[in-house]
Amino acid sequence: MISAFDIKHSLNRLVADKEYSLLIIITLALCLSVSLFLYAQVYSIAYKPLPFVNSEKFIQVSRVDGANERVNGGISYFEYHYIKRRQAVLENFGVWEARSVTLHNEKFSTIINGVGVGEEVFSLTGIEPLHGRLFTQDDVQFGAEPVAVIGFNLWQRFFGSDDRVLGTLVNIDGVATRIVGVMPKEYEFPLNQNLWIAYEPPITEAPQNAGWLTFVGKLKPGVSLEQARDEFNSLSQELQSEYPLVYGGKSLATHRYTEAYSNAMRVPTVIMSIVAFAILAMGCFSVSNLLVVRALERSKDSMIKSAFGVPLKALVMPPLLETFVLCGIAGMFGFIISKYAITYLASEINTGPFWWKTQGEPGMFLAGIVALILIWFIAGVFPVTHAVKSPSNSAIAGGSKGGSSKSSGPLMKIFTSSQILCAFVLMVFTGLSFQALHYVLNADYGVDTEGYIVTSVKLPSGSYSEAEQRLAYYEQLSQRIEVISGVEQVAYSGGLPGYFGYSSSYQSVDKKIVDNGSNPKAIEIIVSDNYLSQLGVKLLNGRMFNDNDTSASSNVAIINKNMADKLWPGDSDVAGKQFQLNPEQNGPLITVVGVAPELVYGSPIVFDPSKFSVIYRPMTQVLHGWWEMKVVIKSDLNAKKISQPLRLAASKVDNSVALSEINSLDKHLAKNGKNLKDMLYNFLPAAFLALIMSALGIYGVTKRTIMQKSLEIGVMKSVGVGDARVTRKFIFENIKRFAFGVVPGVILMTLMLPAITQNLVATNSSLFWLLVGWVLTAISIVVVVASYIPLIRLHRLSPQDVLQFNAQVNSLNT
Repeated sequence: MISAFDIKHSLNRLVADKEYSLLIIITLALCLSVSLFLYAQVYSIAYKPLPFVNSEKFIQVSRVDGANERVNGGISYFEYHYIKRRQAVLENFGVWEARSVTLHNEKFSTIINGVGVGEEVFSLTGIEPLHGRLFTQDDVQFGAEPVAVIGFNLWQRFFGSDDRVLGTLVNIDGVATRIVGVMPKEYEFPLNQNLWIAYEPPITEAPQNAGWLTFVGKLKPGVSLEQARDEFNSLSQELQSEYPLVYGGKSLATHRYTEAYSNAMRVPTVIMSIVAFAILAMGCFSVSNLLVVRALERSKDSMIKSAFGVPLKALVMPPLLETFVLCGIAGMFGFIISKYAITYLASEINTGPFWWKTQGEPGMFLAGIVALILIWFIAGVFPVTHAVKSPSNSAIAGGSKGGSSKSSGPLMKIFTSSQILCAFVLMVFTGLSFQALHYVLNADYGVDTEGYIVTSVKLPSGSYSEAEQRLAYYEQLSQRIEVISGVEQVAYSGGLPGYFGYSSSYQSVDKKIVDNGSNPKAIEIIVSDNYLSQLGVKLLNGRMFNDNDTSASSNVAIINKNMADKLWPGDSDVAGKQFQLNPEQNGPLITVVGVAPELVYGSPIVFDPSKFSVIYRPMTQVLHGWWEMKVVIKSDLNAKKISQPLRLAASKVDNSVALSEINSLDKHLAKNGKNLKDMLYNFLPAAFLALIMSALGIYGVTKRTIMQKSLEIGVMKSVGVGDARVTRKFIFENIKRFAFGVVPGVILMTLMLPAITQNLVATNSSLFWLLVGWVLTAISIVVVVASYIPLIRLHRLSPQDVLQFNAQVNSLNT
């Protein structure tokens, strides 16, 4: 039994030895908080189920390019109805089509992340509306009144939580739509939607190459995922056999619903899992090492008690109680830190489906408690039993080295080298993330990005069904914006540097060219005639678009040099030459009127100009209603000052049309570094902690070795050996441990270097090895400092004091 005296005695010992106690608490708290923070993200992405009954039976079917196993988009209308007539493994299924729509009422307009669905998708989840009703089959019939269900957040923000919203008409993309229901709070299925519009895919008899539908279903009782995959593979083969020109080489992939989105994050989640475990293990063994040293220093008291016949249980209980208190306090602080980290940092990191939202799951805290118990057992039981176990003849004969050191000393030294290895690898990856983020934030996109404001407009299809109407809107918007003080010019584009446009294929009319066995691909961007000139782009040859390029004239385009070299290698003047756009769909012939230099479209972190062709087409010739156009404003105003005047100008043109977020072009491009920032949120604290663990490991090993070799050190000091020589001896031993840690790390990084430089354009061999040099320098400084600190006290002792200290240590070993 544990008495009140035991508790009081243990607490007094902790307070008396407050430096060790504080160090152990901080170490464990930080390790636990970082590990829980990483674990929370891993759980949310890879293991968290949907919050619906039998959600493990939900599957998603996607179109896959069979040649490279790449998801190629949603399924087409034809495929959906083909599957609908033939499938036999699903008890319920449906499709949804993502839509970014403009919601308008008398007060204001806003852009909403919506989705078109039928009643089947709602019935999958089994969630009833908070108010009103869900869709019925009558709602999706041809000619039925347009109806919608709104989300809880939208109901609060846009309609002021008014129950009378049911039955009212709102303008959604220019169409009067009746609201029939309000969903409960946090219901955002299928992804992050807050608006559901009644929709049924049209029936078509002609097979379609492109598709935008996401197919989701629920397995019948007794049907396994493997059986469903077999059936959809069979249906895919039938499609390929019946329609080889459209579906040849393409297949259907079947996944559990959550896995369809988490598979792309498989590598990062595995890495985060390994890092979380490694940090927790490093903390555990670092604390264990510190507690071994602490137990060794207090061993004289234990030996005296043992000599008087105090039983082992009584000797072990107080140190175990101390360790329990330390783990309890550290756990409390660790949980508090992890809670704040998840609350304030996870909101910046999470960009994914609604169930990925990281929060303090009960399982996470249960895992933390289990981890604390394991740490208490490993870091508490092991040092205590190590310090009070019965003496052996080898210990008596071993003198200052002590037999007890042989059992765990080498293990601790090996683990210290492993800590250095982990610190090295994590610091290199953190450095790569910093390096890449700096590269992205300072990337040369081929244009001067300062002095531009960007926003976007998606015109409602209901009220802007014709291209002439859309062109008229953009012309009026330009006129309204250009009268704002400080604005110089307005241009439009379907894509901006740093982001991809619409993917199209092309083919030469002179000779067939292929890229990986198919027609080459290009980034197609619809622009106003002043877009390139406003960005300061000067053509290499040819002309810009002008007023003569209309829907009544021949189709023209400006292409980049990369595409010109592919179509007509060695030809310096390609103006007037033609190519075919989207030949597999019998696309139009396009006449080239100019060649532009390379601009960076897509993330610069992986951008290689040799990989991308770019086609600029005038919006006066092609302007589809489903395109979202970027508004590029050249101005000396910042985004905050121009935001209100811009929205006012847009409302004067058409108050049913909303502008998206208004940012400077620099800030807009900085979003390319979002994933890198997320990596830093994860790797930076892990790398910092790994470095601390390495320092603690070196400190513990050095302190312990000093105690075990005190006789040797005392003799050296008594015969006049200087402190500098003693210091060099211990530091040299720790440098060897440093080498044992970093050499495998350098080998590992060398093996990974080709993959790193291939997938991370921001890094080349020179920069990589410069980073490795900095990391090695930083860790070596930490090793030297951590080695020297335990020697400071030793250097202050006289040779007689050292020998007396050795006698105390021998009392433990003998």
